[in-house]
Amino acid sequence: MQFLHFPTRIQGITVRARSSPARRHITTYPPSMISRNSIAPMWGLMLLVFLTGFQLGSAAMKPIPIRQIEALPRTMRVDIMWQESLDQQTWQLPLVYEIERSSSKNGKFSKIHDGYLQLPMYSDYIGKAKKTFYYRVRSIVPNRGKAKSKSSSNTSKWSKVVSATTAAYNKEQFLTEIQEAGFRYFYHHAHPVCGLALEGAPNRSKSIVATGASSMGMFNIIVGVRRGFITREEGAARVLKILTFLNEKAERHHGAFSHWMDGTSGKIVRFSKKDDGVDLVETAFLAQSFIMMREAFSDDNPTELKIRETADKLWRDIQWDFFVQTDKKSGKKYLAWHWSPTTGFEQTMKITGFNESQIVYLLAMVSPTHPISHKIYKSGWQGGRYSTPRKVLDVDVELGGKIGGPLFFLHYSYMGLDPRKISHNGKSYFDHFTAITQVQKNYALSMADKFKGYDKMWGITASYGPDGYFAHAPNHGDNGTIAPTAALSSMPYLPDEVFNCAIEMYRKAGKLWGPFGFYDSFNLERNWVAPGYLGIDVGPIAPMIENHRTGMCWKIFMRAPELKKLKGLTL
Repeated sequence: MQFLHFPTRIQGITVRARSSPARRHITTYPPSMISRNSIAPMWGLMLLVFLTGFQLGSAAMKPIPIRQIEALPRTMRVDIMWQESLDQQTWQLPLVYEIERSSSKNGKFSKIHDGYLQLPMYSDYIGKAKKTFYYRVRSIVPNRGKAKSKSSSNTSKWSKVVSATTAAYNKEQFLTEIQEAGFRYFYHHAHPVCGLALEGAPNRSKSIVATGASSMGMFNIIVGVRRGFITREEGAARVLKILTFLNEKAERHHGAFSHWMDGTSGKIVRFSKKDDGVDLVETAFLAQSFIMMREAFSDDNPTELKIRETADKLWRDIQWDFFVQTDKKSGKKYLAWHWSPTTGFEQTMKITGFNESQIVYLLAMVSPTHPISHKIYKSGWQGGRYSTPRKVLDVDVELGGKIGGPLFFLHYSYMGLDPRKISHNGKSYFDHFTAITQVQKNYALSMADKFKGYDKMWGITASYGPDGYFAHAPNHGDNGTIAPTAALSSMPYLPDEVFNCAIEMYRKAGKLWGPFGFYDSFNLERNWVAPGYLGIDVGPIAPMIENHRTGMCWKIFMRAPELKKLKGLTL
């Protein structure tokens, strides 16, 4: 089901839907996100049960024992994780958890969070190194209609007790932990049938998966293998599961995918009232991951051979040339954003720069089966206000709006595509992006007197905010909301400045850090922290940090033979 798209007030939190042409994300805070990774009032959980459509009787409500629990030592914190059942029936139950902590194995245990946890993991930020704590967890499935009775919940026994000692700070380890936290979103929180990424977290309506976030998820799996979070065999198995579902079950039209789909059936789920078809931008993000998976899994074994075969087929199936349209006024050709089986191109938008979607035109040009011409790239992608040389906050910039735009423009198309290898007006895109990132850093300092936290922290992009979802940008909807993904995913461009920002955010980790890393956004001016995560905001962080550390994603993606066709082109 889709979450309700109208203003709703749940325990004092206004939930609104906001959309932006720059970011095709029409989403509200689901009821499950009303207190970050917990649900405080039991009636909120009952509302959630109603919304997910389950008729829950006492006979169906069985407590689920906690399995494979572990406590992991991390930088000044302990992460507690346990195995959540991947059985579809229990996956859809409104299962919640409680964690208790003690300073000794046989000491007094006390609850360490408000309400109930919705995720099978918890990050206990202590703030000091070499502190040992003991933990136990239990699961709870409330009975419907008896919210106020303590006996109304079916509760499992407490798990075995596990312990860990908080680790001291180490720069490289800290970077790895940021990557690990993002990786967990896509590996441990994926849909059990298809392996694709959910729209957000916490999220107990687990039927809808998001294609754009799923493309980023596959990049995160490669990082997970590189950093030892999982084995290569585990990563390959998950990737093959995803690709097989996309190839055999996902509804496609002209080789393209929808923005949302049902994670079990693969059928298209409407993204909006009139968007019931396929999305070429989301498809391009998936295509980027198809090429990446084909190149990354190069071993000679049945699983990796099948990955290469399936990924290549999905990539070749995309009919980019079908989406070429002609502007009625100018007569110029461009690629269309959407196509619907019921309305055709009636509701579409033109894909034009500069924004996050350059990868659409570049992959369309190098397609081995349905290519478009470089001329269409020039008339479509560069057909608008693309490049205007100017000085902004003491920085020479060319691309983007007056002051550069939201930072996700610099991430989505470039997790695999190496911006150092393509250029515009005699300057690499990497240099262009470094300039735009520096503008954001300078902008934050210039606004430090107006917005709390802007002196040491920075990064504005499309994200949740205290007033709902918005495509925040400097001088455009800026209300003091900082999105950690904006700076973290920009680490290749300004590594020192980004790292200093990350450290400052982590020092406030008692409120800004959760099970999948930094929460989606925060606004210190209004004492507000986002209640959860968005897949498309978590997605670029680990791959872009890896590109800073080793260049791995760029190296693997750019060795694809198709990408050689871009050499020498004016972009």
